[in-house]
Amino acid sequence: MISFGMPLKARDGLPDIDDKDMYKHVAIVGGTGQGKTTKLLHLISKVNGAKIILDPNGALAEMVYAMHPDAIYVNKHNPVSLNPLTREHLSKSEMANELVEVLNTASRVTSKDQVEVSVLMAKIIRNAVRIGIKDLGGLSEFLEYEELRKKVNDKYWKAFDEKDSKGWYVNREQRESAKRISARLSMLVDDEHILPFIQGNNFFAVEQLVEKGKVVIFDFRGFDDFLTAFLGGLISIYVKSYYLHVATQESKPLFFFVDEVDLFFSSLFSRFLAEARKYNIGVIMSMHSYSQIPKDLESMIEANCYTKIILQDKHKAEVHIGQKSHLVLCDPPPEITPKNPPTFSFLRDDWCMI
Repeated sequence: MISFGMPLKARDGLPDIDDKDMYKHVAIVGGTGQGKTTKLLHLISKVNGAKIILDPNGALAEMVYAMHPDAIYVNKHNPVSLNPLTREHLSKSEMANELVEVLNTASRVTSKDQVEVSVLMAKIIRNAVRIGIKDLGGLSEFLEYEELRKKVNDKYWKAFDEKDSKGWYVNREQRESAKRISARLSMLVDDEHILPFIQGNNFFAVEQLVEKGKVVIFDFRGFDDFLTAFLGGLISIYVKSYYLHVATQESKPLFFFVDEVDLFFSSLFSRFLAEARKYNIGVIMSMHSYSQIPKDLESMIEANCYTKIILQDKHKAEVHIGQKSHLVLCDPPPEITPKNPPTFSFLRDDWCMI
């Protein structure tokens, strides 16, 4: 049985989404020019509360700033510290683990040949952070130069560069691993535009932004893929960390809008997406195509996003609300005019049941 409601007119755009469903997360899939930005803007305008907008290309960010001129606008020329090693509410090992996760995600999305941080490399990073290194530049230098390590009065680091009776290094594998970590970090610390983002006291206290209902816009236009993925990965993991360590079921709303989510999320966000709705956190994400993202990430999005909008062309979109599916007319096809109205029309999801 098909129950028809009012036909959708062009000015109505894509279907609206109930506020309560925004906490169950939204995924928008579509290519360039198919309406992703328009839909994201509509959703950003309709929700109240703290909003974090992560835009790798800049077009969405500028439009949101026009809507929220009092927002905090962050870009290449207006940096803020996102230093992963000065996070007040985390232990040193937790900060190190977050850094490893972000490095792995950034490496995965920017190079198929890039090897993830190994167990040994992660152990080296944790031990370096444990002795009080506070920024990535210092971490890179410490892992590169033996003379800096010799100055540290610590059992692990005293044994790190130990030599045998013949003058050979005992732990050659971990020394090589340290140099590989340093080389990877050099992609960040050798870029003068990135340095303000990764040194100093961390600005991005999500709990304070939520409490004050702030809008923060991140525009990463002008950075290469690795730098964009790394910085966006930091922001994404800080939102996840807010859920894990700070948020309560009484916390004020937080809406996280992520364009090209495949650059920043990994399958490790599955638990976050499944649980975040309990803490009034909604994630609204967009991507070009399911075929361009890893299967584990696709499965995570399919399982955890209650509303999915697949933009098929400039005239049609398929909308999934829970297990229900609807076709929606975005713009009238050219052959449809007021003098030749359709006898059958795609309908808004909240006007009909299919």
